[in-house]
Amino acid sequence: MRVETVMTEDPIWVDVSASIGEVIEKLLEADVRHLPVLESGVLVGIVSDRDLRSIAASVLTNPEGAGSGLADPISTIMTMDVLTTTPDSDLKDVADMLIEHRIGAVPVVDPESMKLAGIVSYIDVLRAARASLWG
Repeated sequence: MRVETVMTEDPIWVDVSASIGEVIEKLLEADVRHLPVLESGVLVGIVSDRDLRSIAASVLTNPEGAGSGLADPISTIMTMDVLTTTPDSDLKDVADMLIEHRIGAVPVVDPESMKLAGIVSYIDVLRAARASLWG
């Protein structure tokens, strides 16, 4: 099975210039755990709810200074060395990547332009597995 059959096309994303506070709002509004980070339409990073835990911890331990970290650009905490896949990749390879690297989602990019085409999460992989095993 190919990635393009299960990926979420046109996923929600954030610009590299977005603040951490804006990203938190977007994650909550969209009810997602991962957001690709783009610059001029090209994937440059990814941010997850895990990445934001350090900010949440500092807000809880120092409420008076909470606003300062939220104004920082997302580029200060995003993962820049992003594992990616392509629409033509085998879904089994993505499942292996998720397991091996203990990550929850992989951006899907056009291999030539690095433009975001979609995202595949562990939930997408589980849905595909359920469908193939139990119809």
